[in-house]
This record gives sequence, structure tokens and C-alpha cells, in this order.
Amino acid sequence: MARSKNKVEFGDFQTPAELVSRVCNLIKQNGANPVSLIEPTCGVGNFVFSALEYFPSIEKGIALDINPTYTQMVKKRIGKDKSKVEIQTEDFFQFNWNKYIANLPEPILVIGNPPWVTNSQISSIEGTNIPTKNNSQKLKGMDALTGKSNFDISEWMMIKLFDALTDRNATLAILCKLSVARKVLTYAWKNGLDIGESAIYEIDAKEDFDASVEACLLVVRFSPNVISKECLWHSSLSSNLQPNRIIGFRNGRVVSDVVLYEKWKHLLSQTEQEYIWRSGIKHDCSRIMELHRVGENRYQNGLGEEIELEEEYIYPLVKSSDLFNEREPSRWVIVTQKKVGDDTSAIEKIAPKTWAYLKSHQDDLAKRTSGIYKNRPPFSIFGIGNYSFSPWKVAISGLYKEPRFRMLGTYLGKPIVADDTVNFVSFGSAADAKELAGVLNSNSALSFLRAMTFVDAKRPYTVDLLKQLDIHKLIGRPRIKSSLFD
Repeated sequence: MARSKNKVEFGDFQTPAELVSRVCNLIKQNGANPVSLIEPTCGVGNFVFSALEYFPSIEKGIALDINPTYTQMVKKRIGKDKSKVEIQTEDFFQFNWNKYIANLPEPILVIGNPPWVTNSQISSIEGTNIPTKNNSQKLKGMDALTGKSNFDISEWMMIKLFDALTDRNATLAILCKLSVARKVLTYAWKNGLDIGESAIYEIDAKEDFDASVEACLLVVRFSPNVISKECLWHSSLSSNLQPNRIIGFRNGRVVSDVVLYEKWKHLLSQTEQEYIWRSGIKHDCSRIMELHRVGENRYQNGLGEEIELEEEYIYPLVKSSDLFNEREPSRWVIVTQKKVGDDTSAIEKIAPKTWAYLKSHQDDLAKRTSGIYKNRPPFSIFGIGNYSFSPWKVAISGLYKEPRFRMLGTYLGKPIVADDTVNFVSFGSAADAKELAGVLNSNSALSFLRAMTFVDAKRPYTVDLLKQLDIHKLIGRPRIKSSLFD
């Protein structure tokens, strides 16, 4: 158990020697000739020894790890090169990177594979291998409470290294999640750091680490007073192949294809739109709140319990998989409020069986860990408003790689509601909803979204992305006859 806990806390996945060799060879083929070496989380030292082999020009360096067993192994193995590379048992988060890097001879090579774990994963096992908490992404309100504030430890490490390298002649080559690579590039581009060339090379994390995550080698060249806001994207770890696209920083955000973006950027919204994208209902307790219908007013919950409930607070539910595969609702959900913060005590009088059911599971609902439920009425939900009960919606799954917009209407006499993985615009008119669904499924709209979207993201199609699309420009006239429901 202790070994497993340490593996989670410190992201202890050693990089295979064959992959390390391929990384070093690629960097060498691309012209790196470092004098100084940094391996910030060296583990058993595979990157250290491979770098010394591929780059005999290295004269000075340091390799750190928080695990003394590993640093002792590296010290025993390093032999005659101990005069070049200092091996230290150190906590990355306590080391003064700015001071150390400022005194290194150039060019500098930073290479390695930092932990692929998040702060919440470490906190869940009561680990301490995390930096001091701060809202570095400047998240506000609900975003800071609902998970967007969760970050990868490697993201924080790389940002520290980026800041220290910005005015130096250096190359950084780090294995990381694709999502982390985008975030640190965004940080650098937003803050005007001295980044010249950069490239992403996709790797097969399942094959190399038995990890089900999209990952890459991120290579960044730092050079004083040189700023580029584009990054070459390669589909494999090969210096011989041409990049399959170029990502870049445009209009305050990272776009996934700068060529496609330039073609369709006229569809970018410049003003507030009357079409308001919403996310569906969030309740964080599917075993209790989501039900399957088994008879007249009879339902079964996720615990296998069969209960009889009134109809007043129960609505047909679609989730991302239902929407994407164009299935009818197979689940029902208890909707306890008409808008966020509503008093829920009225349920007891209007639907006593529903109230009794919720009360019988109040402990489960009280265990919801998200801060959004604190100091709220009992059985509260979020992502709820007048728009939730519209007779028509145009909706898209936020989870799937392929964008598909679909109309949602009513089911068995009740408006269909969506869960929080679905985004939608609400309508009172079927004709208006049909027109919007048609234009959103057009080549123009889908091409715009592909230019902006990274399909490896956990939720490629977010409300923030969808509202970037100017629907009025897409339709070709100021507005359609609207029956927006809000």
C-alpha cells in the first residue's frame, strides 16, 4: 500500500530507456548542443545518462529527486561523470531555480519526465508533494469551486522552469500530458516569455507507461528577445516527418490550427450574443438522483432500490452518450429546484414521497464534496434555470471529439433536460431550433470549431468555446425570428 501511495504522490513512473534514447536523439537531430544539463526529477537517472551519452558537450549540470533511494542509485552509476553532474536529494518545490539557472553556462538543456499527477489526486491520499496553493489561473467564482482549479503538478513545475529560462539560451524537452503542454505554452504566450521555436511530438502513453492519457514530448527553445506564438504539432516522435498542423496564440486564446483559424476567423464573435449557451444540470450524486423507469410512477435508482415517486420533480434526462448517439432518454432525474438557490422545503408538501426518498438518502447527498453545495438548501442542484425547462433545445456533447448538434424536444409530455456534460441553447419554437441546428451542423461552423478545438481535451466543446462562434454571421443576417427561452 505504501509503495502504491508513493507512486501516486510522486508520479513515480520511470521512463523506459528506449523512449529516453529516442527523445535525446530527436533533440540532437534538431541541433541541440548543450553545455549545461538539468534533470529536475531524475528518478533512476535514465535521462541523465542518455543525455551525457548523446551530448558530450555537457560540462555542468544537476539532477534532482525527492527520493533518496533513487539519488543514491544515480550516484553509484554515474562514475567519472560525477564531476559534471551534481546529484541531489531535493524537493523541486523548495529549490531556487531562478538562482541556479542564472549561474549556468549556455546553452542549457532541461530534460525529463515530471509527475503526471494532479494536486487533487495527491490530496486524496493525504500526500504533501504539492506546491503552496494559489489561484495561478485567476479563476473566479464557480470555476474555482467546480474543478477548473485542479492542476497538474508538472504544469506548476514547468511554469517555474519557463520563468527561470525566459532570458537564457536554452532548450526544454519534457514528457507530459498534452493538456499540460497546451497550458504551459498558453502561460508563456500570454506572458510574453522569450520562446522561439516550439514543437509537440505525440507519444503512445499506453505503450510506454501503460497510462490511458494523451501525452507528448514538448520541446521549447528559449532565446533572449525572441518571441514566437506558434508551435509545430507532430503526430509521432520523429524528426523526419513534417508537422501535421501548427497551433498558436490568437485573439487571447490557443487555437488548434492556425491555418484553418485564419480561414474562418471572420466567424469569431466580437460582441455579446443573444444566443446564450448553457450547461446542463449538475448534482454529483447519480446513484440517488438518476433513475430508470420500471413502471407507472415507479423507478429504480443506482443502488438497485425500487421506489414510487410523484411526477412533479422528475424529468427525462439525456447524457452525452445519449445525445451523441441520438438515443431517446433512458434515464430520469430528480430536479429539486427551478433555479439555483431555491428553497427545497416545498417538495415535502407537493411531493411527499419524493421528499421522503431524498430524506432517506440525505447522508449520500451531504457527502458531495464540491464547495458549491456548502450553505445551500438541502438536495440542491446547479446548472438550473428557466432555460432548463424549455420545450426545445439545440445541444452538443461536451465530451466527444466529433461535434454533433442535435435538437431536443419533449419526451412523454415533459421537456428533456441534460446533464452537465451537455451544452445547449434553449428555444420555445421548434422551427427556430431546427434552423439553428442546421447552421451549426454546416461545414462553416464545424470548420470554425475544429480550428479552435483540441479534441484530446477532457471536454473539447465548452460553453466558453461555443460562445466564440458568431451565430448571426453564420446565418448571414442580423438575427433569425427568435423564440429564445431564457
